Amino acid sequence: MSHYYNSLKTYKASDHEVMMGWFGGWNGSGQGALTSIPDSVDFVSIWGNWDKPTPLMLQDLKEVQTKKGTKAVIACLIFEVGDKLTPSIPKEKEEAYKAEGLDKNQMWTKWRREYWKFTEDDYRNDTEAFKSAVTTYANALCDTIIKLGYDGLDLDAEPGYRQPFPVIGELWNGMGASAGGRTISDPSLQLPTMKLFMETVIKRLKTDLPEGEKKLIVVDGEPDAMPRELAKDIDYYIFQAYNDNPTPRAGRLEKLVDNLKKEGEHGREVADLIKRSIFTVDFETNQAVGGSYINGNSSTETGELISKSSPERLLIGQLLNFALWQPTYQGQTYRKGGVGTYHFENDFSKLSDKRLKRVAGIGWDTSMAHGSYPWTRMAISIMNPTIK
Repeated sequence: MSHYYNSLKTYKASDHEVMMGWFGGWNGSGQGALTSIPDSVDFVSIWGNWDKPTPLMLQDLKEVQTKKGTKAVIACLIFEVGDKLTPSIPKEKEEAYKAEGLDKNQMWTKWRREYWKFTEDDYRNDTEAFKSAVTTYANALCDTIIKLGYDGLDLDAEPGYRQPFPVIGELWNGMGASAGGRTISDPSLQLPTMKLFMETVIKRLKTDLPEGEKKLIVVDGEPDAMPRELAKDIDYYIFQAYNDNPTPRAGRLEKLVDNLKKEGEHGREVADLIKRSIFTVDFETNQAVGGSYINGNSSTETGELISKSSPERLLIGQLLNFALWQPTYQGQTYRKGGVGTYHFENDFSKLSDKRLKRVAGIGWDTSMAHGSYPWTRMAISIMNPTIK
């Protein structure tokens, strides 16, 4: 078995199309264990439960890292200073805030800013106190990653997306709630606060660490929102292409490349940017059929799986389609970085015999699809045919 695991680690260190997923419900046991995922998965982004792992979870993390070479980063949807790391409001503070007539959101904002030692005026005027709060927060996040043994950070960058909760957007220079008619990736928006935050993260997780210990830094959501100066230090750019049937929208990649391609000393070469771009599908609700369909109706059985040799293969669930696809930019085809799934853990479920027969009956290789994570295993085999 040692030869197998050594070969597995060699494969993961090679230049290939990667498989990743956002892993929810991590608890270190059964379906909630990182060790339950297929060996050839390159990395997972832990969606929740990463801030206070139990001993069982830490044992699970270490085993999947050391035995299989699988990396685990933490996913953070971040808008404000202190997101995910600010402790609960102390009881006495809460009572005082209530006496001031503050509502729940106002109380949390006031407490968060008190905890990280800056004020509304500091934020509005970009004072040294606010900048210090930003770097202190970035360092605290990196401390957590290093202390608990994670392999890096997945910044969920969604400044231009509307959220189901109030957003100020402190780290995005107030762009969180509304972009005023502009997109966050408008080159005229300098976003100095996010640049400061990410420069601190890059220093801690890459520059300050020796070779062999440097961490992964990936950006998902709107990766094109990153300043060009940071492009060379971001390992992967991940697109949430959940509704892009049957292949990812060209505009996603075009915006990324246009904003981050090499100009002078900054940015990456076009082929390098695209080779680091990962396209993901939604398995929160669509795992049973391998992602959404082109017809947008994942509940129908009609035409869901078509032979990959037929033009009608575009009706297949997204994941295998994405695995087969290669992107183009300005008329040239490039190799992508890989594919992934949101709520990756839902692929733990096996496919029914009926569905397996349908898949096999139209020419797809289902030899990897008879156990847990069937769609994941098939996608890996499509992108890297020699890997089983």
